Amino acid sequence: MKNSVVNKNDYELYLMNVPLTLFGKKRRQFIKRELEKVHPCFSEQFSFDSKRCIRKGKIQTLIAVMDKVKVLEYKRNKAAGLHLEGVKTAALFEGKGKFLGMTLLFAFVLSSVFVIAGSFRKKNIQLEATVIAGETYGYVNEAQEAVEKNKSIQEVLGEIFKRIKDSAGDIRYMSVSIDGAGEKSVLFTNLSLEKMYPEKLLFESDEGIAEDMSISQVSYDGKEPRFDFSMEAQLDKVSLLKPETNHVSELRNELNKHCTIREENFLDAGFHCELMENCFVDLFNQIDSMNVVAIKEISISRIKDGFDLSVSFVECHEETDRGICRSLLDYSSLFVKEKKSPPVIPAKTVAVKKLVVPEASQGKNWEQVGKVVQKNGKTIVYYRDEKNQIKGVEE
Repeated sequence: MKNSVVNKNDYELYLMNVPLTLFGKKRRQFIKRELEKVHPCFSEQFSFDSKRCIRKGKIQTLIAVMDKVKVLEYKRNKAAGLHLEGVKTAALFEGKGKFLGMTLLFAFVLSSVFVIAGSFRKKNIQLEATVIAGETYGYVNEAQEAVEKNKSIQEVLGEIFKRIKDSAGDIRYMSVSIDGAGEKSVLFTNLSLEKMYPEKLLFESDEGIAEDMSISQVSYDGKEPRFDFSMEAQLDKVSLLKPETNHVSELRNELNKHCTIREENFLDAGFHCELMENCFVDLFNQIDSMNVVAIKEISISRIKDGFDLSVSFVECHEETDRGICRSLLDYSSLFVKEKKSPPVIPAKTVAVKKLVVPEASQGKNWEQVGKVVQKNGKTIVYYRDEKNQIKGVEE
């Protein structure tokens, strides 16, 4: 696809010092806030794109601002990107259709509405655009630029599990799987939850956790809410190679120690098992300690006294590959309920029988009620005194 050239009257340029520690959505939000300060009438009507560049020995950010309608018009010919007339830059506005989906008629009307504001904007920023338009920028390539890292498996699942735990929610069903298509991998998470509300799992756009998220209708069992939650998250590429035969054999042996295998798919290194709740931690501890395999896909359904478990494995080459197993161990309390200690039954309180010296009973009208011979051979005689209290006299 060709790149379209944007007329110099249809864009504005800015140079900014954007912190190198900002990436992705946080970086765009920072630029947007700065544009609102310096760009007249900046609003959702405008689209912007940016490139880091080296100017006078310093890394700066070159920002192009265009009316979204103009971007749409220039990209009508399915241009891969846009070049700016008079500025030697790499292609900008290369997004895959994330601009406004509007018709040309609506675009024409919108352009007419903002024609006055556009004239005012060009008058005020023409000088700045002219000053930098003739310069050549040495663009920072991906090897030089600090690259934003996707969240790891453990970070994504850890954030979800933490919110469930903090909300005192219960997991009735969970499935997690990794799809490694393309240069990056995708983590798919599906949960059936109860005793918590869905707003506890809403992630802000700048948290970099969820690419796509959905929440079902909430049903109620009495006053207890129930709903299904699903989410997709981008990951760095992880290994999805089938384990070696000896590793599959080792996995089978470990599973047999901790649960009952019902079915096995040898070619996919997959197992369907029944797992008792009290074996949950021991099983995943053992899998994690093997170091050579990682969980690719797992589903856990709660049944009486345990779980219906389906799990498949891949070769493990990085610590991050074991993120599913590690997350299950870190938040095992969501699956394994702490056993309550049996209530402590207090011992019966034995009435203390007061011992008195023999002389204390003499001359008093005390009724003798019995005597006990102790192991040391001494005898204690018990009397009922005037106040109907039992007292023991050692003889």
